[in-house]
Amino acid sequence: MMTLALIGSDEVVRAYNKMWRYAYDNDGEGSGSQLLELLCGLMLSMRKDVGNRQTSVQPLDMMSSQISDIHELGKKWNAPLARRKG
Repeated sequence: MMTLALIGSDEVVRAYNKMWRYAYDNDGEGSGSQLLELLCGLMLSMRKDVGNRQTSVQPLDMMSSQISDIHELGKKWNAPLARRKG
């Protein structure tokens, strides 16, 4: 992932650092859903970085095909995806 820090936009580098800072600071004791939210944010930043700047995709949309109860997580985050099913 060092390549990400070298070629990613400032937004991507900040999202990457924020995710890892959370992981380091919480040393395995943090919230898994918080870490997932940060990962989704990183993925969305990367999507924007490769040319989808005007995307309407929300952070949870990035993982909705991988996590069956993503809508339940979204309710905890008060995310737009939680309000629309499918």
